[in-house]
Amino acid sequence: MHFLNKTSLIFYASAITLVVTLFMIVTRYGEANLKAEKKIAGKYTIATSSSKTLNGQVLELDQSGIYLNGGLYAATIAQDDRQMPKVYSLSGSKQGALWVLSGTTSAAACASTDSAPEFTRQQGQIATTLTLTIEAAPSPTIVQGQLTCPTPTPSVSFTAQKQPEIAKGEVSGKGH
Repeated sequence: MHFLNKTSLIFYASAITLVVTLFMIVTRYGEANLKAEKKIAGKYTIATSSSKTLNGQVLELDQSGIYLNGGLYAATIAQDDRQMPKVYSLSGSKQGALWVLSGTTSAAACASTDSAPEFTRQQGQIATTLTLTIEAAPSPTIVQGQLTCPTPTPSVSFTAQKQPEIAKGEVSGKGH
């Protein structure tokens, strides 16, 4: 049996030792230097906003590492997941300490309180491009952000509270 000779055993032992050593080095480096991003995915109800048109709307975020997708919906649509579109209208990633998303939404979501009726009448319900900047607060249940739209009032600040997650088998509001 030629594979049990001394040189073959030394070769295989050194190859295995090298692989184990490299694995240990890479593992230590990863544990010390690579950290996952803070999870901010979920549904957030916009509680306070400098524009009353955003109050009560739901910001839904879906996260994969540093990438974020989301949508801005009316509260009535966001309550029923079956009505939620499967394709999000906003997408983006983490840039420094901020999460920056951009995409399209209805023109009414961008209108300020003073200009809402006039702006909505001018633009109808057509989609308008917006940029959403989110700053994750120290609390994992609150996000603060700024919505930038190409409207007469270009920037709207908001604070949103995370909605509690409902288990898939749980039916809310119905007793058996």
